Amino acid sequence: MAQLQATTIHASGSVRLGRTPDTSHTGLMWYDSGSAKLHFTKCILVPGTPGTPGGSGTWSSAGSVPVGRYNLAGAGVQNAGLVTGGRQYPTTPWDLSCTDEYNGTSYSAGGALNRARNGLAGTGTQNSALVFGGSPNGTCTEEYNGSTWSFGGTVPRTTVGKPGLAGTQNAAVGFAGTTNAGGTSTDEYNGTSWTSANAMSGYNKWYVGYAGTSQNAALSFGGSICGNIAPYYTCQTEEYNGTTWSSGGNMNVLRSGMGGSGEVNSALAFGGFYPGNQTNSQRSSETYNGTSWANTSNLPATRRCIDGFGTQNAAVASGGKSWPSNINASSTYEYNAGPATPGTPDSYIMGSGSISI
Repeated sequence: MAQLQATTIHASGSVRLGRTPDTSHTGLMWYDSGSAKLHFTKCILVPGTPGTPGGSGTWSSAGSVPVGRYNLAGAGVQNAGLVTGGRQYPTTPWDLSCTDEYNGTSYSAGGALNRARNGLAGTGTQNSALVFGGSPNGTCTEEYNGSTWSFGGTVPRTTVGKPGLAGTQNAAVGFAGTTNAGGTSTDEYNGTSWTSANAMSGYNKWYVGYAGTSQNAALSFGGSICGNIAPYYTCQTEEYNGTTWSSGGNMNVLRSGMGGSGEVNSALAFGGFYPGNQTNSQRSSETYNGTSWANTSNLPATRRCIDGFGTQNAAVASGGKSWPSNINASSTYEYNAGPATPGTPDSYIMGSGSISI
């Protein structure tokens, strides 16, 4: 048998990366007698890393609303938002017109609504907000420029009981919030006037939760069924695409009068009211991923007829009523959760080289 002795080995080669393996010449080795080199190819798998879902957020106390109230409306993001209107019964006047702007730490006074009311809905930003509906003045729309409110187009129906609103000041969609048959009504706003759109597909309802910053992507969830009709409350979710409504995944906790924030595919619901389960329904929070709801951290205290603003991962919950003390709350809570992180796919290292012998 021949024995290789006193051999000097010189190696050279190249490496390239890819998402799919090159198997045409993988794992080959051959000897070239002309060049006295041993040639080889190799494909090595580099496993990808899995993504992580958004973390379950936590609630923490923040600056108090100057006037404790419920059935108010909110707009904006966590560090630049506002709350306006609402009711402070039994303190008079019952219905409020005040606006309070939030900077992520504390509130300061903004311009007052032209029409004091409660049970209204809001959307937009701190400097370009929109509210509509409420009681009294259920056909009233107002627009905010960061300083003062001015009247917008008249709503074609009377929305007295916490309707939903999504979009911007110049392109919004309002829905539900009307007693009896009007509880499935949908209307679109163009910055000047309202026009009727396709009705919702579920129950006639009011005191719904809502989310969405686009007229073409709105979310409605939960609510009270109009007309005192059993089952009285609903956990239905409906999604609007700018033309029609479709059913989404049901909420885990049956309730109405809850707050909401975020988008169709990344929403947060918090607080609310259901007589058969008051403590749980008024503290519960859930996140929505466009398909299903998942429970997340509870509010620090029971709150119904609450509202807020922000995103799914950075939200503000303001005001509301407590239970069982039934106090008009001035508390503010902030919700913060880590965002989801994308994973990396598998990759491959394809190499080739030669060894001089």
